[in-house]
This record gives sequence, C-alpha cells and structure tokens, in this order.
Amino acid sequence: MTPNQFRFLSGIFLLGLTSMLVACPQTPSSTPPSANQAKFFGVATLQVDSQAKTSKLYFEPVGTRGRNTRFVNESTLGVGSAIFNTVDKVPTSERFLNASFPVTNNGALTLNNLTFIAYHKTGNANGSAFSNVQDFTGGTINADNLVLALKPTNAMKTSGASVVVDNDKADLQVFTTSEASALDTAASSAGLLQAGEFTLEYGYVTRHCTSNCATTPTWDRSLPPAATGNLTIALRVPQTGDAGAGSGYRYTMQFLVFEDANNRVTQSLDEQNDNTQASSRATSLAASTVNTLAGSTFTGINRFVCSVRTAGSSGTPLAYLTKPIGSILLSTTSVSIGKTNTRGLVATVKDSSNLTFGVPGNALTWNSSVSGVATVSASGVVTGVAAGSSAISVSLCGVTSSSATINVVGATTEVEPNNTNPQADASVFPIITSDANIAGAITPVADLDRYKLLVAADSTIRFELFADATEDCRAAQVPAPTKIILLDSVGTTLTTDTTSGIENCSAIVRRLTVGTYYVQLSKNTAGTIAAYMLQVRFLTDQATEVEPNNTQATATTLTGFDAFILGGHQVSSDTDWYALTVAAGASLRIETIEGSTAETCESLGIDSKITLFNAVGTSLGVDDDTGRGFCSQIDGTGAIPLHAYAHNLAAGTYYIAVEKSNFASAGSNGALFDYRLALTIR
Repeated sequence: MTPNQFRFLSGIFLLGLTSMLVACPQTPSSTPPSANQAKFFGVATLQVDSQAKTSKLYFEPVGTRGRNTRFVNESTLGVGSAIFNTVDKVPTSERFLNASFPVTNNGALTLNNLTFIAYHKTGNANGSAFSNVQDFTGGTINADNLVLALKPTNAMKTSGASVVVDNDKADLQVFTTSEASALDTAASSAGLLQAGEFTLEYGYVTRHCTSNCATTPTWDRSLPPAATGNLTIALRVPQTGDAGAGSGYRYTMQFLVFEDANNRVTQSLDEQNDNTQASSRATSLAASTVNTLAGSTFTGINRFVCSVRTAGSSGTPLAYLTKPIGSILLSTTSVSIGKTNTRGLVATVKDSSNLTFGVPGNALTWNSSVSGVATVSASGVVTGVAAGSSAISVSLCGVTSSSATINVVGATTEVEPNNTNPQADASVFPIITSDANIAGAITPVADLDRYKLLVAADSTIRFELFADATEDCRAAQVPAPTKIILLDSVGTTLTTDTTSGIENCSAIVRRLTVGTYYVQLSKNTAGTIAAYMLQVRFLTDQATEVEPNNTQATATTLTGFDAFILGGHQVSSDTDWYALTVAAGASLRIETIEGSTAETCESLGIDSKITLFNAVGTSLGVDDDTGRGFCSQIDGTGAIPLHAYAHNLAAGTYYIAVEKSNFASAGSNGALFDYRLALTIR
C-alpha cells in the first residue's frame, strides 16, 4: 500500500465521522412485517469531503427507488461527533483505525441490534462498499486494489506493550453467505437494492450502555426511546507513513441499515489468541452465540462462519476477511482397531491458499459410512462396534475430507492344541497374514500357545499382549510377567520379551522379511494366565526422514496410529526431529528398533536416546535403554503407564527427537546407526 492509498483509508474514518445522520420518516406500513422479514430502515450513504471538512451519513429519500411499504415505521436517528483514533501494531506493520460516534433514538420505539451492513452499489470500486474516491484536485483515483486491503475488525487499543481488542467498542458483525443472500432478496423486494447491487458479509452493530457508563460500562444491544448508544467502525490496514498531496480524501460508502433479529457477537481475527474476550462480551451483551472465524479455537457457544466476503458478489468474490475452506485432511488414511477400542482422529483444515488454520472442534461434522461397524463422535473419536470396515470423513462449510478407513478387527479364539510348529501348521485357526486380535489362555500350567505367521512383504510388525480387548494389562488381571518369543520357520528364536508391554504384559516390535514365522506365548514363570488378547499390527510404512530435520522447525511429520519411519544417524552429533499431532486424551508408544540387518539393539549396534517435547519445545521426558537391548522406548499407554508424561495428552502437536545415547562415544558403533522409529497412538 502506498502512502497515498493509506491516507485515503485514514480519511474514511478521521474525516468521515464528524457526522450528521438524517433519517427521512418512513411511510407507515399498512401491514407490519412478519417475523421472518428484515426490519429495514433503508439505505444509508456516508459522504466525506475533507477539503470542506464536512461529512454526513443519511438515508436516501423515500420513493427514490420505488420502495414499497416493507419497512419498519421507525423514527429519526441522530448522530453526534465522532471520536477517532489509530493504533499501530508494529511487529506486523498494521494500523487499526477506530471511529466511534453516538447514536440517539429520537423515536417512540426501542431499536434492537441496529446494524449497518456494508453493501456494494452500482459503480462502487471493485465490488466494494466504496465509490467516488477523489484526490486533492478532485480527480478520480484508481481505488480497485486499495479497497481490497480493507479488513473489518473490532476496535483495538493498546494495553501495555500489547494491542488488544477494546471490549467497550467491539461492534464488528459478520454474516454467512446465506444470510447476506437472504438480505439481498428481502432488500431487493423492498426496493432498497437495485439489480447488480448486493450486501457484503460484514457490518457493525449499535450498542447501549445500561450502567456504570463512566467507569466500567455494561452494554446491551437495545436502544430505548430517547436513549443514546454508540457505534464503532474499525478497520485493519497495512501501516504506512503519512501521505502527501494527491492522497485520496473524498469518498462515498454505502450501508444497508436494519434491525437484526439475532443478537450475536463476533470474535475478530485480531483476538483469536484470547478467547475470554469474546466470551465476556457475549455474556455482557446477552448474545445467543459467538461468530467465530478461521483460526479460532473458541469452544463456547459458537457458530463457525465459513468465510467473510469484503468485496465482490457471492458468485464472483474478490476479497475475503477469511478465505474459503480449501481442503480437510485427516490424521490417518486407515487404522485397525478392536471392538470397543477408540482412536481420536485429527482434522487439519486448509484454506484455498493451502494455509493451515484452526477451527473450533464443534464446527466440524463427522460421519461414519457404516455406523454398525464404527461410530464417530462429534469430536472425532472413533469407536469399534463390530468386525468390518467403515469410512470416516469430516465436513466443514461444504468441503468434505477424504475418508479414513477404519478396520474393526474381531477377536478370534485360539484352538488347542497349538504348542508346537506342526500343531500351529495343522490348526484350524487361520494363519496370521494381516492385522489380528487373538483371544487365548495359558492353561494348564506350562501351556504354550504358538501361532503361524506368513509375511508376504518386508514388514515392521508389533506383537503385544493385553489382558483383554481393552488394550490394557493391569496387574490384577495378569499378576505375573508374560513371555513372547518370535521364531523363524525352523523354530530358531529371533527375539524374546518379558518386559516391554504394559505392566506384566510383553511386546515385540520387529522388522521381518518375507517368510514364515511363529509367535509363541507363555507365562514367564510357572503358573497359568486365565485370559489374554494378542494384538498383531502391521505398521504403516512412512518411508524415510526428510533431512535436514535437526531442529523442531524442520521436523519430519508423522501420521497414522500404527506407523514407522526409517531414519539414519551416521553423524554422532545428528539429531532427528519428528512432529505428530494428536487428539485430546491420546497416549503414545514410541520405540527405536533396527534400521538394517547389519546391527541389532541387543548387540550395541544401536545405542539411541529419544526425547518427547511439547509444542513449545519443552522436554516432557527422555528415555535411553527401555527398549530392546540398547534401543529406546517411551510408553504412555495403559491405565498405569510406564511413562506418565506420554499418557492422556492434551490435543496438539508434539515432537520426538532421536539421537545417540549420552553413554555412546562419538564415532563408536553404537553412536552411528540406521533405525526405524515405531509409533503407536491410542
């Protein structure tokens, strides 16, 4: 924006609001408007002439546009002198222009939610509410680009070193496209708008002080007879220096003035870091709801307004306060869960420029294609109901995400005897070839349960024991340690575990090449286990880390609920960062395992360390050797987790850093390794 352009916008406020408002009395309506008809005052025009130092805001005379009787028979309004100020937000090079003026109801009827909504009149610049923009010599300037820079907002003020919303002057109101269209139809029918004219999706609402007006005022939106209220029009524009001769200083702006049946407040873009402002304002004004915009995390009573058009028609929009929704991405494309198990999906919303922004969770609409297989809550929590598949999607503002396939894996019961490889081969129990849940028991004493596994492609697989389908292993259910042994096709032991699961249960995460394998389950000491659930999950391959990722800002993104990624740590000083986003209540299981066959965790070929960080980079916890051998593992799953800092997390983004152990000497075998980072989110 040039200095001349900035002066034009400043003139809109500074020179335009020492004003007089003259309301021509309306012809009485023979039939009062119905409840669903807009209660119009008419069309108001704001004219500014800085050279003559005059400005007025007035209604067009009755009959100018062949108006019918569809008006509220209201009285004359009076407007006093404006109070104008500017507030600069230096870090973002923005300037806020605030113009407040008193509005007096000189009639006999109380006015409710008296609203000035901007509208485009034929001949206005670039589909905006502005026209007749002139410079000091009276020549017309090209305001087409200038008017697109206007961003309506709530009034702002300085508070110490910060710029915050002025709650006593926060009069911004936004409207949905359908609301603006309905006003267009009604106003056109009433003769207020001509062909090609249309409302924009922003305006300002008059408020009235009811008590403590000189100190801590209390406001409402009703303006009784003989009472004086206030209206503040505020804009946000790029900050520039003062302009010289040739600056725009004359202009005309149009408003459609009506009583809005809805009492709402709007959370502007400039206050989205403090939801308490909008909440307290809604309470003070007894508003039914808060309008929220893209980027908001407001979780009170709100309605999400998809976009706010500030120039152009709904069919040919030219500028927005917030851009329309472009796409919605889910945190996984597929996940396997058991019956009654839950997973929290995260939706990432992007605008039409592919920029990510937050939305209130209750603005999203979730859907399950087969609710008899899996249900999804209003917050995106999926629950397995019955074996089968269901597609979960989420919608917002007419945009629907791609589906996430939810595979609900039913539990199959073991078939005895299955103590040996030949018995497992001959068993009527199906061979494991994909994700599976197997229910069994270690009984009688010294019982072994062995299951055959066929791996058709190089895979990373998690084998984990639970007490039952709840994905937990409380000591009261399994009072002594269990044991998992992974064997190759001839019965040679590959890996044994008794400690890596939840409490007394076992777990193994292992890369397996194509071939036949066996999984053996038993009690680690003499005795029996009344019941267990073996969960087998083939982890989703997320390829390799993307270097450079040695800082939080350059972290490689992880998605999915059961996944792994290949990383390389061939420089002792290297640190690999990963980012993941989780829903509220999520718990993490993070583990490093072998990245190649050249080294193993048990032989000190890998000596890793992993750290979990929150969104602002604060370390939540560190692990060195909890995994197999000298590999690392953080486990926040289960009701009594090994690592509480990874349990029941708040919704948001977290970071994982993988590096060498502090005990590994630089350049040693343990300090230089390839690895797989395995992730499970429950």
